[in-house]
Amino acid sequence: MKADEAGQFEFQFAARDLDQMRAKLWCGKVTTARWLLCAAAGELRRVDRKQHSRRVVAKINRLAQMIIEFDRYLEINQSSMPNYAKRSLQGLPVSSSRAQSSANALVNRRMNKRRQMRWSPQGAQRVLQTRVAVLDGRLQDGRFSLAA
Repeated sequence: MKADEAGQFEFQFAARDLDQMRAKLWCGKVTTARWLLCAAAGELRRVDRKQHSRRVVAKINRLAQMIIEFDRYLEINQSSMPNYAKRSLQGLPVSSSRAQSSANALVNRRMNKRRQMRWSPQGAQRVLQTRVAVLDGRLQDGRFSLAA
């Protein structure tokens, strides 16, 4: 087997793990997804970088770094990851795009340079957090804390 073929095989294995990881995340199985993510990272670590060009090695290193960062994100947010498959079966929305577009429209309108009172990006984020806390009842319960 040539070096190119071996490299493609290794990358295909990592891609298969990543596809399975995405399916596990859809079903809310974060621990299993993180395990698959680590397996893909392990496969990338085993790639013989001497057999590839600098450009390919740079891409391998960037992908490995992105996997590490995504794993850290999943670790931090594991408890709040939704089970999209369950929500979909129950007829519940699986996207927050309507809320996000409304928030973006509000911020863009307020951030317009021609307005007399303009928000700073940090101020806009705080106002949006407060509005969300009011809508979901966290502000009344006293459980609201600003994100850093």
